[in-house]
Amino acid sequence: MAGLTVGAVALPLALAFGVASGSTAAAGLVTAILSGFIIGALSGAPYQISGPTGAMSAVLILVSQRYGMEALWVTGVLSGAVILAIGLLRMGRFIAYIPAPVITGFTSGIAVIIFVGQI
Repeated sequence: MAGLTVGAVALPLALAFGVASGSTAAAGLVTAILSGFIIGALSGAPYQISGPTGAMSAVLILVSQRYGMEALWVTGVLSGAVILAIGLLRMGRFIAYIPAPVITGFTSGIAVIIFVGQI
């Protein structure tokens, strides 16, 4: 049941973020499904630890506009390498020290970027 709930939320987001990032809805859907399988197989967490995010779509639209769609692969690999390094170095615990206003400001800024991009 939990998988259906996650799918019901994540897949429409993947479609929207695929288009918002400068690609197609199908690309967003395929990447969400593939990443869900890969992360589900490699993660020991009993809950969803990844999914489509508005912050990533705001970054990807800039990358795709400036460097083309081919650069998105490089961006994905580099993002994965950074996340892997953070995990291997056990640096995730430092996220707790980021103040709530910083996270709220970041989220609000991404929302404004997405909103302005849709006008």
